[in-house]
Amino acid sequence: MNIIYKNSCVNCESEVDYERLNLGLPCRKCIPLSTEEIVKIVKPKTKNAYKRIYKLLKQFNTLKNYRYIYKENEKLKKFVSFFKKALNQNPWSAQVFWAKKALKGKSFAILAPTGTGKTTFLIIFSLFFSQKRRKTYIIL
Repeated sequence: MNIIYKNSCVNCESEVDYERLNLGLPCRKCIPLSTEEIVKIVKPKTKNAYKRIYKLLKQFNTLKNYRYIYKENEKLKKFVSFFKKALNQNPWSAQVFWAKKALKGKSFAILAPTGTGKTTFLIIFSLFFSQKRRKTYIIL
């Protein structure tokens, strides 16, 4: 039995089946290939799968909301690269989570135990934003 979810396609907000939704793929209207064909091309849930999905949507001229997912992932990739250059290490998963929120321009509070990288994240993120002449406010 194949379950269909209404208004759930990550690109066009149309119907999408469970298998594609579970793999993070757009609906059949957006990418009119079999799920098996897409899986071979995209390799879902891998590091750069979002780029391959973006290219397919452009190829089929069906790119809509997925452009925002692509842009968010590209911004995050730049931040992670900046973080690595600054500290010679990858950000922790919590720091990546905070970066995703901050890169969307959302105001949020970070509540976490001592030693989880809050201050490090905020300093590096402030430096990252300052390159783009943007301001960051840190309230302690």
